[in-house]
Amino acid sequence: MKTACTFLLLALCQVASAQLAVSPEVFEFGRVREHERPVGTITLTNRGAQPVSVTRIMRTCACSEATIDRPRIAPGETATVSFWLDPNDLSHGPFYKSFYARTDHPEQPVVMLAMRGEVVPLWHVEPGRRIDLGRQAGTAVFSLRPSAAAPAIAGLSVAGAGGDCSVALTTNAVDGVLSLAFTPPSDLEPGSHEWRIQLHPVEAGAHPLVLKVSREVGSAWEVSPKVLRLPSST
Repeated sequence: MKTACTFLLLALCQVASAQLAVSPEVFEFGRVREHERPVGTITLTNRGAQPVSVTRIMRTCACSEATIDRPRIAPGETATVSFWLDPNDLSHGPFYKSFYARTDHPEQPVVMLAMRGEVVPLWHVEPGRRIDLGRQAGTAVFSLRPSAAAPAIAGLSVAGAGGDCSVALTTNAVDGVLSLAFTPPSDLEPGSHEWRIQLHPVEAGAHPLVLKVSREVGSAWEVSPKVLRLPSST
């Protein structure tokens, strides 16, 4: 019990003596649709007597990036941390993510910045948004079931390894489910390959739905020489 009380007292003292004040403590994104890329901001106010420099901002998720408009914050000044969110890299439903701002202040070397919200799915994708074909040649097939709020698809594009690939998008006239079939090129070089298939919505300013296909070509290991001959003992 004494250890817990001591830890709590130290934590309260650190909060009370914090030189950089964070506002808001958690940025609320609210409900975010998958094809949106909202931007949030958190301010850092220097309420101490010495300037503080933010040396680095570290993310904990590929779903977001952050920048700061004023890395060196003088006493009484405020800096703004801006971060954008990519819902394509988040699971559907509620989320809570954080950044860590490193500073040169000895008593507050790390400041946590947090955000939360809820990702509203527009498409239910099976078997998932990424298909790994492994070392087998073949076709990756995605089934996309739209929600009532899903925008119409205007077209698609493919980015990835060179060569002639095949991609076909069809719609079931009965239930509106889309089927996307992607076949990688047959003349791939040995190694690891990945393709990004982007489905572009009709809605102006909306970001594409991204599907990924990966494949390995060739042996996982290359051994040379094939046979190692040791000198015979005499």
